[in-house]
Amino acid sequence: MGARTLAEAVIMQSICDLWNPHEKEESIKFFKGQWFDRYASVAGMVQSEKDRLIGMLGVGTGPCMASKHKDRRGVAA
Repeated sequence: MGARTLAEAVIMQSICDLWNPHEKEESIKFFKGQWFDRYASVAGMVQSEKDRLIGMLGVGTGPCMASKHKDRRGVAA
């Protein structure tokens, strides 16, 4: 299994976990934090795709939270 496939699987599982009352809170933290941004990048998603997914899932308050925390070089902190 390649890194891209693994990253996609983690994202898909986190989406499923949004409908599991025992996992929902952790899943929301995943999507609002830096880990979603990192896994999505490994999965080959560009920023607009990340933002669109966050919007569709309704777990963010706008664009991907990690994209707001970039240093001067444009690298997510």
